[in-house]
Amino acid sequence: MATGIYGSTADALSTVVTWRLDSIHSDNSGPSLLFSLIYNMAIRRWGLAQFCRSHCLELGVILICCSMWVLYILEHFWASNHQLPLFGSSAASSRDRLVEALDRQSKYQSVPYEAKHDVDAYIDSKFNNSCYKVDRKDLSNRVLLDQKDLRKRGCQQRLPQAVLIGMRKCGIGRILQFLRFHPAIEMRTSLLPLDFFSGSYKKGLELYRKQMPYTTESQLTVEKTPEYFIVPHDVPKKVRDEISPETRIVAVVCDPVKRLIADYVSLAVKDKNPEAIEQYMSDNLEKTVTDRGSGNINHLNALVDSSLYFKHFMRWMHAFPMDQILLIDAEAATKHPAREMQRLEYFLGLPSYFDESHFFFDEDHHKYCLKFPQDMCVESSPAKKSKSQKEVASETKGAGIRGEVPDELKSKLYDFFEPYDQMLADKFNQTLSWGNIYDRHDRDAQYKSRY
Repeated sequence: MATGIYGSTADALSTVVTWRLDSIHSDNSGPSLLFSLIYNMAIRRWGLAQFCRSHCLELGVILICCSMWVLYILEHFWASNHQLPLFGSSAASSRDRLVEALDRQSKYQSVPYEAKHDVDAYIDSKFNNSCYKVDRKDLSNRVLLDQKDLRKRGCQQRLPQAVLIGMRKCGIGRILQFLRFHPAIEMRTSLLPLDFFSGSYKKGLELYRKQMPYTTESQLTVEKTPEYFIVPHDVPKKVRDEISPETRIVAVVCDPVKRLIADYVSLAVKDKNPEAIEQYMSDNLEKTVTDRGSGNINHLNALVDSSLYFKHFMRWMHAFPMDQILLIDAEAATKHPAREMQRLEYFLGLPSYFDESHFFFDEDHHKYCLKFPQDMCVESSPAKKSKSQKEVASETKGAGIRGEVPDELKSKLYDFFEPYDQMLADKFNQTLSWGNIYDRHDRDAQYKSRY
């Protein structure tokens, strides 16, 4: 049976090739001479049909090798354009991630142009398919619909599809405040961190889900807990295994030295009891972050460890692929909020919404604030409202902490953090806003501009 099939196929192929080669036999070009050689050897001398019958196994092997070569080329082309392997050991999971990403982009309704510039159109776009009704005087004030409407719209408390982590004193709350105005986003009314995986984990995941906002199928649930970036150590694995391996991770980082100093001052002001803060600090920053014997930076100090971003990222990169982790530079988000929010919504697979016209620079606060859909300038914390630098310095001094940071200590801290930040920048292929301060020739000028 097989011989009959091979024979009939070979006879047909022989007829076609013979006709084609006869038509070019008189041509003296290079390709024609090659075809002529094949014609004479395979057709006239042996006969193509007989050749195929005699060498069907070899031809099959050649066909398989050529197919594998084509697949190899396609895989590398796909990987270079989509950052995902198309074939190989992780092919199934990679294809699943790609399908999941496409599904996310398709399930969210596009935001009409009018909803980006007209408040009424924005309210219709966000709340006509929401589980909440809104106070038009304050769009951040929302009230849950009654049970009948919740069932009608398919509203449920779902586990988050995206988690915002790290770092303290890097402005993650500010980014979250902007993000919550996206028409396809819903998050908890309270912006206080849940801290579930380090606090109430033993009470069960159902308790965690009950803390989430109600959402429809066409909305994304977002949760924020900066502490997850560092503690507990097994949070990345728990998020992957118990929430979803497709969870999107957003990490906000900033200048590690600037963050360390701000964290130090904040702790000093917040708790003026020297005994309560003894584990974090001494009577000045230098004694707190350096080893008393060698004078080197103490990497075991909690303030120093919190700024070792790459160290903590390694746990998250072990649990999640790189295409599910987004690194946001807080200073870039402060100077270019629209650009960074557009980058964030693209990463989350959300329809385009944020626009340059949604933000304005507030001269009083010296930062960009939200203009649309309502005027709002995000404060980093209610306790810091209307406090001048002198007031903060006074509180710091009252806590028994000296606020001055010697340039020598700053230089020592930057020298310590530099290799870690370089690895972070290389891993994410991203230029960090404070990267130029590692240039020794420019360091003095950078200090004057930053402090």
